[in-house]
Amino acid sequence: MGNSGSQAGGDTQTQPSLPSAQQPAVRKLSDITLDKIREGFRRLCDSSGHIPQEKFNDALSLLETIGLRRLRDSPLGQRLFHLFDTSADNRIAEDEFCIGINILTNGTMEQKLDFTFRAFDCDGDGFVSKTELLQMMEDSWLAVFKILSQEVKSKTDMHAARTTKASQTAASSLGTTSNISPPEYPTIEAIQKWATANLSAFREVCIAGFDAANVSSNGRLDRREFSNWISADRTVRATLGDITVSVAVSLLNIDQPPLYPSLNFSPPSRSSVTGAL
Repeated sequence: MGNSGSQAGGDTQTQPSLPSAQQPAVRKLSDITLDKIREGFRRLCDSSGHIPQEKFNDALSLLETIGLRRLRDSPLGQRLFHLFDTSADNRIAEDEFCIGINILTNGTMEQKLDFTFRAFDCDGDGFVSKTELLQMMEDSWLAVFKILSQEVKSKTDMHAARTTKASQTAASSLGTTSNISPPEYPTIEAIQKWATANLSAFREVCIAGFDAANVSSNGRLDRREFSNWISADRTVRATLGDITVSVAVSLLNIDQPPLYPSLNFSPPSRSSVTGAL
């Protein structure tokens, strides 16, 4: 997490993709205009002209296609839905969507900091308590390993399908079988067990970071203290072999790659589990 912190990694279902007809012609931040945002909304909204919560991930996934850090399937992404939904009717209207996405893509650092602060400040009292900060960070830690597990499953399934196809081809043409080595990944259960077992160590790192930022020592961060804390890259990130996943916990610099070392997760099937917390 950040400079003093740890990174655990991220997210991993295969990225939801929309049919090609629904893909807006956007490839970089400078391409994102209000018209493009409205165009994207109208392709995602339901017949009532709103985006319900279950479709919000599709909207967030589009941002990844232009290089923003992953927000879908993350605690921060879930909180964003409620920040966008200013009418509090559990769905997002076009104007709400346009305002929110415009802040993410074209907003000032102050606007992005305000959104991030409000995402952490769940009770809306104008402060981020230690409980609120730990909840966001711990949920992000678990989310990153859930995504990592999904990525491992996806790669394993893909390998199995390739092996089956290669074996069938070899058997029909040469009368032999194909021998494709499977990727050396631990089981999903082993990954989740490791993540749970190391959650307390990650929590201690988060507590230390909170206490260092809380110069008033009152158990809650005001906006200035929170700004100092979040200015370090707090991205939660994990690596496993050739898989790297990350979960953003801040909207600052989400168009840039994470700056700090990942948490190194070594598959228990090959070596002992280690983490750079």
